[in-house]
Amino acid sequence: MGERGARLEPADEGDVAEMGRLAAEAIAAGALGFSTSRTRNHKSSKGEPTPSLRASEAELSGIAEAMGADRRGVIEVVSDFIDLDGEFAMLRRIVERSGRPMSISVARAEAAPANWRRLLDLMAAAQADGLEMRAQVAARAVGVLFGLQATVNPFIGTKAYRAIADLPLAERVQRMRTDEVRSAILEEHRSQTTATSGPTGCSRWATRPTTSRIWMTRSGRWPAAPAATRPTSSTTPCWKTTEKPSCTCLS
Repeated sequence: MGERGARLEPADEGDVAEMGRLAAEAIAAGALGFSTSRTRNHKSSKGEPTPSLRASEAELSGIAEAMGADRRGVIEVVSDFIDLDGEFAMLRRIVERSGRPMSISVARAEAAPANWRRLLDLMAAAQADGLEMRAQVAARAVGVLFGLQATVNPFIGTKAYRAIADLPLAERVQRMRTDEVRSAILEEHRSQTTATSGPTGCSRWATRPTTSRIWMTRSGRWPAAPAATRPTSSTTPCWKTTEKPSCTCLS
């Protein structure tokens, strides 16, 4: 939406009309609807934000209204909701103008852990007013791609790897193949990983010590709590210290 060169610019009326026409045409051909991203988490392979990040209300409304003309299709949105009330008010106006149902991705963000409850309340109020705005949640954990060309990889937490992380890929790989660098990375990685007993059926668990204490099981987690009050379980899950909890079965 409106990406020109390295900058993101608003689409003009002609662009909006064309996008609306294409969306309506796709839905007529069998598409479920129109989806747009307004989160900074979605980026290109070069680390650039998706063009839809700064799409204007007029741009989104134009596409939605083109869908509404045929009374078909669902609008799907994912957003950071930094200004939750302002962002939701805009999305609500789009539903009002288009008459199309909207599905909004809802997740608990560490930066604003209570926002999801407020978002559900706003959607409930919209539903009470006759507007179809529904929450969409992940049915499973979100997947993450690891790799030397990706944002994260298994060794990114080690000082030895970070010392060469800015090198071009080919040079980085060459350095990692040397005994000195490889041994340093693996030794530091092993020192960060402690094996503990886990639930029945899992003999070894990998945990990483950092800052906050989390009581983990293979199926979920509870908020940090003093050791005396932590939950008990017949499957003996692991009690660990971590900043971004992950409890991985190694066997």
